[in-house]
This record gives sequence, C-alpha cells and structure tokens, in this order.
Amino acid sequence: MQRLVLIFLAFFTAIESYATEQVPNNFIHKGINYYYGVPERILEPYLDKDMEKWKWLTIPGSTALWRGYIATLEVVNNELVLKDIKKERWTEYRRTEYASVLKEFLSTSEIKDSIFKIDWFSGTMILGGDKRLYHEMHEHHLFLEFKNGVLIKESSMNSMEYLETYAEKYNRIPESEIQRMFEIAEHNVETKKGANSELANKLKIKYKEKFGEPISDFELSVTEVGFRLREGWERTEQYVIRATRTAKGARAMYRLQYDYATDDQPEIELSMEEWLDFVRILHKCHTDKWEETYGKWEKGRNRWDLDISYSNKKTDIFSGYEDPPNWVEFKKTIDNLEKKIRRGATPDTLEEELKSEYKKRFGIFPTELELSTRHVRYRTSETGRGLNISVTKTATGAIAEYNLRGTNVEKPEKLSAELDIGEWLDFINALHKSRIDKWAKKNYNPLSCPNRSSWNWHAEIFFTDRVGFVFRGGCEYPRNWNAFKKAMNDIETKIREKAEP
Repeated sequence: MQRLVLIFLAFFTAIESYATEQVPNNFIHKGINYYYGVPERILEPYLDKDMEKWKWLTIPGSTALWRGYIATLEVVNNELVLKDIKKERWTEYRRTEYASVLKEFLSTSEIKDSIFKIDWFSGTMILGGDKRLYHEMHEHHLFLEFKNGVLIKESSMNSMEYLETYAEKYNRIPESEIQRMFEIAEHNVETKKGANSELANKLKIKYKEKFGEPISDFELSVTEVGFRLREGWERTEQYVIRATRTAKGARAMYRLQYDYATDDQPEIELSMEEWLDFVRILHKCHTDKWEETYGKWEKGRNRWDLDISYSNKKTDIFSGYEDPPNWVEFKKTIDNLEKKIRRGATPDTLEEELKSEYKKRFGIFPTELELSTRHVRYRTSETGRGLNISVTKTATGAIAEYNLRGTNVEKPEKLSAELDIGEWLDFINALHKSRIDKWAKKNYNPLSCPNRSSWNWHAEIFFTDRVGFVFRGGCEYPRNWNAFKKAMNDIETKIREKAEP
C-alpha cells in the first residue's frame, strides 16, 4: 500500500509541476483505453542510459508535452510492453497531430522481435478510464501492480469507492470541491444502475406528482445540458450555461468570458422539481429531434452550440447560425435559467437586509457594486509555496476559506469560517475602498519583471449582475494595493479567529 500511495502522489505531483496540463501517456488493457494514470516519465530509466541517442525523441514539443513523446502501454502475456510511441507534428493547417515513431524507436533500441518490454517498472498504476467525471476522478479506476514489468495483481474501483478511499489526497482543493466530487460520484453510480435505480424511481414519482403523467424516456435519461453562445467573428464575448443532474436535483453554472481574460462563473443548486421543469421544456421543444447544424458561417454571425448528455446513449451535439424549430421557447428557458443562476440563491429580502445593515454600520447605503459582490479570491504563488484566500457571499453572510500549501511550507493549513452579514459588509466595504474596479490593467507582470517565473499574484472579484474582474501580476502593483492587501490580511485574521480547531 505504501508503494501504491507513492505512485499515486508522484502522478499528481507530475501534473502540478507544469503550468499547462500535460498530454498523458496511454494504456490499453483488455481492449479498453485508459488515458490517465501512466507515470509521466515511464521510459526515462531506459532513455537516460544514453541521453544523446534519444535526444530526437525527448526534445520538448508544445507546452503540453514537455517530455517530447506519448507512450502507449499494454499488458501482453502478463508483461508490460510498449505498444506505440508518438511525437507531435504540425500539419499544413497549423494543427497539432501525433504521429507514430514506433518503428524508429525499435530501430534505435536495436529490438529485433518488435516487442519492447518495460521490465524495470515495479509499482502500482492507478489508471483512469476514458470518461473523466471530475479532476482525476473517473467512472472507474483500474489498479495494476507490477514487479519488474510483470503483472502480479489486478483490481478495480468505481468512482464512489475510489473517492471514499483517496479523498484525503485532494487536500489541494477546497472542501466545497470535495463535496461536489462526492455528489458526482454518487450520481454516476446511481445512473449506472439504470431505469430501476433509486434515483430513477424518485424522478418518476416526483414527475408524476408534479405533472400528473409519466416521465418520458428522454426526460429520465438526460444527465447534462450545455449551451454556448459566441457573438460575432472575433468571439470576444461568449457565455456558457451548463446544468448537470445530481442525486438531489442539479447544479447549474453560468460562465461569461470577455476578451478571453475575465471568467465569471456563478453556480447554484436546483431542486429535483426545478430540474424536472427544465428537462420537460427541453422535451416539449423536441430538441432530441434537432439536426446537427443549422445555417452556414458568415463573418459577423453569432453561433450557438448545444450538447445534451444521456445515461443510456451518446451525447447529442447541435450547433448553428440560424434558429432551429421551437427556438423561441428553448431560448426563453435558457435565459430564465441564466437569470436564476446570476441572481443566485439570495432572496430579495436579504438584499434589503444588507442595505439596512450597511446603513447602520457606515451611515450611507452601499453602492450597487458592493451590493452585487458575491465572490472574491486572492492567490499568491512562489517557489514551493501557494496561498489561496476566498470569500463567497451566502444567504446568512459568507464562507471564507484559507489554504496554504507547498513543498516549502512546514505545515500546510486549510481553514474555513462562516461570516455573519455584518462581517461580510465590513469586508466588502474595506475591499471597495481599494477601488479594485478602477484598476488600470489586467496584467501587472511586465516582461521585464525579474520574478516572473518565481512569484505572482492573482486578484478576482465577481458579481451577481455584471462581468467580474480578474487581475494578475508579479513585481508591479495597481494603485491602492495596500488597501486591498489590508482587506485580505484582515479576512485571514478573521478566518483564524473563527475557524474550528
């Protein structure tokens, strides 16, 4: 087990060591492709014996392939062998392709029988199937234990079993993300049970109670709906709405991207009744009868994309520049979901309570910007040390989280605390005194900055009714930076005061 954990941690360390996620090696086992879990540098113990000879193979490709190659492994007669190996190449259309260089590899290795055995590897590989559910969690995971390249033990886990076993290894992400992973795993396991699962029976009962008729196969099988609208040829502004079914209802996310720099991504939970309302309208719009494309591209035309995933068949993908049948009703449903998400779960009565409490504390009413602030995050990173502070408004105040980790951190810290409405208002009042909405640039990290590669900071602020702000920098700072840092330092102190021991 100790060796298994070491392999597991080494895998995640390799992923986190790159600014860009690396293209993984592949694994084929019993006819199934596994795209995650093969050690990043599986061939290096062999290649490092004669680095000059293998220079042509290990020259880095794009930023997503620093090791230079993609290896495909397979178990043949219980032995771990190299099935294929590929290098990047650019096509005439400047697109990346991966071409096999197995013949050249075997020739350079002077292998005559065309079978290259990886007989130096001992340890356990945790392989993820081709359906990744969230982060490194897959629909199922395969465990293969080797000794000197020979398979000696094989086992597997579904997504829930895997998460229950290894949840503590995800200490680099917020607690809310862990909770989401459990929800996704639970939903996936239930969905795999089919139309007679506990979840399916709940959906059938709720639907019958609400609409007085049986649920259709379409409405019962829909698991996720994603809609994207890209405006104009430059597509500098686009938004995405995605609703994903859970065991309790659904999660709905709205993301607005502007100039490819600002991400605004509020998210809410939908009840099972709200999810059923949504898929019922999709059914009435006959989206399952739509064609794959509508209209042709012309410069300046807006484009829409729709994908609908199911529990019992492949995903439907639609796109176009013209309106399909029942578009008006469909778009109205999407627009209503967008408003619901952007408004969030905050009731109108809370807005009045915020105004009243703000007036008591500061003698004036809050600005619209302060009133609509919903999420703030501040991050810093330097060699071996990463800090993340986030504050998110809730119906009763806010949730504040503090996370410090890294190889140069003696004791990683992960703290969270609930703030009441008054503490939330104190925070946003101090925050907006830094005039973050008036900062002049998005990037305060000039090319000449000597610390570009070793230290940087990010500041993000999002709202319920407008596009948010994302700023980053290294050795340059915006005006009123000290006021902003004081607000974040004060909230760190507050988290430490209120966090549970």
